[in-house]
Amino acid sequence: MLKKIQKKEYLVLGGVLLVFLLMSLYKLTDTPLWYDEMIEFYYSKYLTGQIRGVSLCSNLYERLQTNSFQPPLYNLVMHVWLLFGESEWWFRFSGVVFGVLGMLGLYACVRELAGWQAAALSVFVSSFIYELSYYVKEAAEYNMMLMLLYWLLYLYFRTLRNLTLKNIIWFTAVSVVLLYTQYGAVLGILPLAVSLFVRAWRQRESRKLCVKVALIYIAAGAVFGLPLYFLLFRIQME
Repeated sequence: MLKKIQKKEYLVLGGVLLVFLLMSLYKLTDTPLWYDEMIEFYYSKYLTGQIRGVSLCSNLYERLQTNSFQPPLYNLVMHVWLLFGESEWWFRFSGVVFGVLGMLGLYACVRELAGWQAAALSVFVSSFIYELSYYVKEAAEYNMMLMLLYWLLYLYFRTLRNLTLKNIIWFTAVSVVLLYTQYGAVLGILPLAVSLFVRAWRQRESRKLCVKVALIYIAAGAVFGLPLYFLLFRIQME
């Protein structure tokens, strides 16, 4: 009986993901690349050297310092993506891939809270949200950010239910990746991180874990947060 339920769940999940995929691919290149997309294309394709007609900076780091206000991770990921193709369709297809992976994260998150039927329904409904289907057709860092946010929420609720060191490490790791994708994600990360720390603090038997959580947060901030702030964000703000 359990195997039948699992098989049914996988079939339904595959079905709703297929619906989302088809809706995302519909008229994927119906409009030409926007200015922001073109900038992302050149910044991602050419990590070093000047870009004629686009930038006189000699590398991605300098370009992000002077002409952008975002962390470098998206451009690095897209640099690898563009190694396999440079067509307009392939470039925008990256947003669709991030969208599908994000729907998997949404499914996992809702499943954690309300079961697989509600999770499948949430993905199905998301397929017909105009704003989501519109922006997933663009090659932009917010698609990667949204995908990571879904997975961060899943890890948050899983950790809230099972407060273990392993889950805290996973939550912190995804938070770091998310922060290196979009600065604004810190507004979502901080409340979740603080609430997990408070949860650990309130559990008397988990006081040792609370100390470990604090050390993980401090280490992540020192190793990843401070360099990002002083070497890029602070300069971009000037």
